[in-house]
Amino acid sequence: MDRSQRGFTLIEIMVVMVIIGITLTLVSVNFSQDDSKVLGEEANRLGALLEHAQNEAMITGKPVAWSAQPGKYQFWQLGKDGKWDEPSSDEILRERTFPIAIEWGEIKVAGNTIKLDERLVFLAGGLNPPFEMTIKYRDRQLSIRVTATGQVTGDDKA
Repeated sequence: MDRSQRGFTLIEIMVVMVIIGITLTLVSVNFSQDDSKVLGEEANRLGALLEHAQNEAMITGKPVAWSAQPGKYQFWQLGKDGKWDEPSSDEILRERTFPIAIEWGEIKVAGNTIKLDERLVFLAGGLNPPFEMTIKYRDRQLSIRVTATGQVTGDDKA
């Protein structure tokens, strides 16, 4: 058999397989880091939206509420009929869905745990009960705390 018609040797095939294995490992590690980054970005986004909701209540003189559901959250505005409606004029306060499987941890208002779907109301006067919430993804969780005056802080717990 002529050397130009020969196939790959076992060693060449094994080297290629090792390279593919290393590449796949690096790609999967990078995806995990991206998910952790997404959790941090979602916590920052949520904190900024909560601040915006508080400001919106003070500026308009109408209460704004927030509620959480599995995998998402949304804001509400008090309508003229006294019922909570989804904000139609504020694109910033639209319903948000988490891009990855983020779960809600505890949500506490003035130290009392509230259930998902309960509304957290931001009053027009600007002073609200302090609250804290946790979002989780895999073995990482982030806490978001809002003081009575609306200052948002957070921390990361691995």
